Amino acid sequence: MGGFPVSASSSRTPVAEEAGGRTQLVGVPGAVLLIVFILIAPGLTGYLPPSTLAAVVIVAAAGLIEIRSVVHILKVDRTEGLLSISAFLGVALIGVLQGTVIAVGLSFVAFVNQAWRPHRAELGQIPTVRGHHDRSRHPDAERLPGIVIVRFDAPLFFTNGGMFDDYVRSLVADAGPDVRTVILAAEPITDIDTTAVDELIELDDFLASRGTELIIAEMKGPVKDRLRAFGLGDRFGPDRFEPTVGAAVDQLLDQERDDIGHPSDRPSDRPDEATP
Repeated sequence: MGGFPVSASSSRTPVAEEAGGRTQLVGVPGAVLLIVFILIAPGLTGYLPPSTLAAVVIVAAAGLIEIRSVVHILKVDRTEGLLSISAFLGVALIGVLQGTVIAVGLSFVAFVNQAWRPHRAELGQIPTVRGHHDRSRHPDAERLPGIVIVRFDAPLFFTNGGMFDDYVRSLVADAGPDVRTVILAAEPITDIDTTAVDELIELDDFLASRGTELIIAEMKGPVKDRLRAFGLGDRFGPDRFEPTVGAAVDQLLDQERDDIGHPSDRPSDRPDEATP
């Protein structure tokens, strides 16, 4: 049923695996053999010293430890590797249920921390390459005249709303006084809460005070519904949304790009071209 048996032993799983068990049915022959052992030689284990029984359990439990896998996880994602180690220590030192609860709690903290400080980027155009790309990863990506394109890779909620506001303002300040439009590439934004809505309103007022318009591109329908539910249907009307970043840029520049051809007409030899 997915629960923890109160009389279970953490060493039973590795013993069953080392014996060749592949499914939960391995417990059936194990139970039959245990009954036979009790009926035929019930006092045999009384002649075994406790250290021998302890060695059997230690050897069996050692199969639960996969150091190579943990090292690999640490190399790929340090946070996930530390969560794996904390889960092991919690189960080994406290108990299965308590260790699992600790691991779940720490995973939630790690998730909030990641959402609090997500990846954010200013996008630009690379000559002869379709799309708009992260300028920090593509030094040849150019900022469009009078336009700042921003991408924020997380839902907007109370912990990161202020960071989002500050980041956009810093980009606008860095771009100079000629910025007339800020395009928010909103596809990664899957939700928005009340606090973040307040930050979005403050940002919109700040940009309007300096003659800059905020355009939202690629926002998902459910997030638009959230904005309307917050009573922002008049502030962010249909004219403030664009289906794609490219459509927003073409609309603002009143022209389509002429420096690129059909994708089949040019070689795709850029290793990072498919991941803007």
